[in-house]
Amino acid sequence: MESRRHRARGSLVLLVVLVLEVAPWIGSGSGADCPAGCWCLESSRTASCSGLTTAPSSLPRYIQTLSLTGGDLVNLHSLRSMSQLTALNVSSNQLRRLEPGLFSGLSALRSLDLSDNPLCNVPPGALQELLNLSSLHLSRVLSEKPDKGNDEHEKSPDGENVQCAGVLHGLLSAPFLRILDLSRNDLMSLTLTQLPTLREVDLRYNSLCSLSNITFSEAMEIEFLDLRNNKFEGVSVAELEGLKRAGKNGVHMRLSGNPFVCDCELRDFVSWLMNHSDMIQDLAEIHCASPAILKGAILSQLTIADLSCELGPQLPVVLQTSYVFLGLVLAVVGVVFLLVLYLNRQGIKRWAIEGREFCLDRMANSYYYRYEHEVPQLAGGSEELTSVHA
Repeated sequence: MESRRHRARGSLVLLVVLVLEVAPWIGSGSGADCPAGCWCLESSRTASCSGLTTAPSSLPRYIQTLSLTGGDLVNLHSLRSMSQLTALNVSSNQLRRLEPGLFSGLSALRSLDLSDNPLCNVPPGALQELLNLSSLHLSRVLSEKPDKGNDEHEKSPDGENVQCAGVLHGLLSAPFLRILDLSRNDLMSLTLTQLPTLREVDLRYNSLCSLSNITFSEAMEIEFLDLRNNKFEGVSVAELEGLKRAGKNGVHMRLSGNPFVCDCELRDFVSWLMNHSDMIQDLAEIHCASPAILKGAILSQLTIADLSCELGPQLPVVLQTSYVFLGLVLAVVGVVFLLVLYLNRQGIKRWAIEGREFCLDRMANSYYYRYEHEVPQLAGGSEELTSVHA
């Protein structure tokens, strides 16, 4: 009896918990205040919509975080009046242009995600009115083609499509930005001097090959720089020291996934790492891409003696192994051949003697043939000459 009461109480408690968890969602997706195709949650002040073709024209007043991802949105006109928003995610849509003054009404916005949109028309200073914006995500906004039918498109030195020039300049106009995501944009150079409050920069999966291609201002205090999976073959110690000075409170970096050439040119960097290993967060994940003899080696485990420029071009390990195997096979074949010759030395000697005798017989027959046929002819010719003179 007592056990039944305990079970009943447990079931009641579970039911109450489920009601409390589900209650905020009941009717939220289809309520009068929440737009069709969206889920609104008052407890967290969030609204999530996906697959929309037009942005919602109104939201409950309590909504502060809005997600409109994975749709076919081409404009955001209807969001101008939503001044309560603090976070807006419109990634993975079809936004190609941002109208002037689009964000003028979103004065409370602190986080904006425009990733995975083929932006091609952005006015100068597009985000300059967002005085509270501290986090901006722009992954894959420069790599799309402006014309799907045109596969060949020219790029400017910073990686922008020339037909969409000015996109990056217009987007990097928020005056108090602290976190910036520019990953996967195929950038070859970048200027960040217009963002003095910037602290963290994500530049993964671009085409940067040198720290000198990234321009910082002296007033900046960079704390974190993610440069994984770019095209760095080496790092200049002078550039690292300059970056260290820019990060007055200590700058940290990530460099794994770059094609480092581990030769004598990298000795200064390896020496520098011995005293600054705390600056590179993924030091144990940085591997050599070349030369072949060091391919895959962990950079932090190499010594100065390992980094040489005297080795010259190295063959791949597979080819080196193949050549060694071929040499061994040829050596075995040579030994077998000599052994066969040794075991058949009597037969070979007999064959050589027989061959010599055969050649001598042929020569003797040849001399005999010439003597039998040419001497009579000479004798007959001399007789004819004697009769003529007579």
